[in-house]
Amino acid sequence: MVVIGILGLLAALLAPALSSAQRRVGAEVCASNLRQWQQAWLMYADEAAGRLVPNQARSVAMDWRGTPESWAGTHHARLDAGPDALNQGVLWRYLGLGRSAVARCPADRSRVESGQAARLRSYSLNGNCHGRTNEQQGVAFTLQDLPSPASVFTFIDEHPDSIDDGHFLVWSPPETRWVNLPADRHGRMGIWAAADGHVVRQRWKAPKHWIRHGTYWMESRSPEDRADLSTLQEWILEFPVPVPVPDPPP
Repeated sequence: MVVIGILGLLAALLAPALSSAQRRVGAEVCASNLRQWQQAWLMYADEAAGRLVPNQARSVAMDWRGTPESWAGTHHARLDAGPDALNQGVLWRYLGLGRSAVARCPADRSRVESGQAARLRSYSLNGNCHGRTNEQQGVAFTLQDLPSPASVFTFIDEHPDSIDDGHFLVWSPPETRWVNLPADRHGRMGIWAAADGHVVRQRWKAPKHWIRHGTYWMESRSPEDRADLSTLQEWILEFPVPVPVPDPPP
């Protein structure tokens, strides 16, 4: 009994260290996945004379899906249990062997809404990168349209309750609403790739919870959460604000 008690005490002491180690390993694999997507994104642009891979989406039966010519095809991360839509994504062929593992963060435990299978994709692409032009966002169509690639994010680990199509939208400041929400599954840390190829790890000030209220956006829930949104807003192309036209003289 004494030996069993000692073993139980040792297990209790080691559990936090093991959990921390698992989070670090998961974060490193997630960062590697994002780096590989980023490399595929650059390979596409290189073959397309600098033009960025399409990152379009549209509402289909009240669900947002990518278009067939987009980087992740028509795949819907929360709904699609099979790989067909994702396999047809334009960037899929650039990932090589083991590419199915690259699409999913190892810490992502979410399942498709039917419950039939684990989800296939944890990542989305910044809408600034050849995204929808009918949104409140700046859109780059070529590498040359990115004035500072080291300061614009591309692929990001997205929150499991927010992810749907492959398009991740962040509205420019002074906006205080999340449109899509980043994940915080690595010990409250977000991870994304930048357009120049490096990967960013960001410790969030507030835990991330996605609560929809009949809209596809969510108001930031606290000063800390708003600060997190401001941090991510520093990594986007700001939407060009029209110069106000003065009223004519009376």
